[in-house]
Amino acid sequence: MPPKKGKGKEPPKPPPGPKQIGPPPKPKKPPPPPACFSNEDIMRFKEMFKAHDEENIDKIPLEAIPLMLRKWGFNPKGAEIRTLFAQFLEDEYVDTVELHEWFFMIEAKMNGGDDFELAVTKAFACLGHDDEETGTVDFLALKEELMTWGEPLSELEFMDWTKLAMKDKTYNPEDGMFSYVKFIENMNNKDVRYVKEPITSLN
Repeated sequence: MPPKKGKGKEPPKPPPGPKQIGPPPKPKKPPPPPACFSNEDIMRFKEMFKAHDEENIDKIPLEAIPLMLRKWGFNPKGAEIRTLFAQFLEDEYVDTVELHEWFFMIEAKMNGGDDFELAVTKAFACLGHDDEETGTVDFLALKEELMTWGEPLSELEFMDWTKLAMKDKTYNPEDGMFSYVKFIENMNNKDVRYVKEPITSLN
């Protein structure tokens, strides 16, 4: 019996799609740096980025980020780093960070504060017996604790601190109260603009 007409033939192929005309599309332009960064900030952050770009490919390895953040005075935990990666990297499979992503990570850490600052605030509240955490303590009571706990302050050191607190208007001699929250804020504002570093000195 002869085969039926047309049986076994392949279906016709679809017509080819339209050919691309002109040059290939340009790669996406990276977003600009955060508006809160000054030109000096951008140069400083970029300089650190370049220092860790050992292969000169405008990218740095993921493991460099915690170290770079610590150099700017932050103390990020593993969970914080993972959150930054999830928030700013393209996906979970990339193993490098681009410059604009580094900028946004720095901005996020600055806007989010730092756990070291929280620890200092808690220490002031504890030593000053500010159980309600009002942000102010009796200055003389705090002095007594600071001159007996741990490595005690000398009388001369406390006098210098008193002058600084009065100058910053965080200590009011009239009522004897000291605003430690405002004092910490003032200390941070004396650091490089927009970059909060650990408070290690009263000078």
